[in-house]
Amino acid sequence: MKNKYYDVEEFKEIASTYKSDPYRTIKKLEQYLNKYPQDNGGYIYYINLLITVGEFDKAYNLLNKIEQRLKNNNMYLDNIKKRKAQMTSIVFAKIRILLYLEKYKEAYELYLNTKDKIDALEIKPILYCKKKLGLLTKEELEERSYNTYYDRQVIDYQESDLICHVKKHFSDYKYNTGEDPTEFYPSFPLEKIIEEIKKHIPSGKRLYPGFADNLYVFKYDNCGFFDKGAAHYFKVITFHNNSDIITMYPSTKCDNLPHVDLNYMKIEDNPKVKRLSQIDKFNKKFGIK
Repeated sequence: MKNKYYDVEEFKEIASTYKSDPYRTIKKLEQYLNKYPQDNGGYIYYINLLITVGEFDKAYNLLNKIEQRLKNNNMYLDNIKKRKAQMTSIVFAKIRILLYLEKYKEAYELYLNTKDKIDALEIKPILYCKKKLGLLTKEELEERSYNTYYDRQVIDYQESDLICHVKKHFSDYKYNTGEDPTEFYPSFPLEKIIEEIKKHIPSGKRLYPGFADNLYVFKYDNCGFFDKGAAHYFKVITFHNNSDIITMYPSTKCDNLPHVDLNYMKIEDNPKVKRLSQIDKFNKKFGIK
């Protein structure tokens, strides 16, 4: 018998397009939720997609309604594990919104008040939040070289560290294991590209897929490969609302994402040679000006 509260297969089919076209996925989810208005998990997924496309106010208002409904709904009394997982997802979503709205104090306080009460509440960008609030300890500031790449960049951003990080994902990198399905081609002009994309961030069109980071998409034909296929786009992740790049990598299926076409750089690198007319050739041959 078909479940009256949700449809797993229909939901999976809709959700499968969220990376390549979140806007279309949102519209389909709205139609799905009209049919299954009691699907709290579906609503939480929908809310997170609203955050991804920058609909923060709409997401926050809906989040509060779903949270209250979860607290009052008796249908979850016999499934404590599922209810707890959904409450955790709600806290994650709230922290995402607060960080993107740059309400760092509220985000940090919510994290502190819930990290011991909800399972697996580990949010990496809380370090970024602490930096914004001036709460990094002396030890955290002094141990930059011992931290992971992300932590190092939060504590003390260095573009040289970024370039070293991205170059490890070039197809000619001697230590590459071959396991990474996403690599740039050796001909990709990394340093030049970095300087060019800074013209488009942080003011350009972007997505908000994480907690304190922005996603920009650029088109650059044959920049690398993705899962063994040619990639004509690359994605750039920055810290929120600034041009400090965290990472970048080739990607596919980006046609429906907001993006900037950088192929003009190839034209600039290879200027067209002017074709001489017969008269020009004659004049040039005989030195006629």
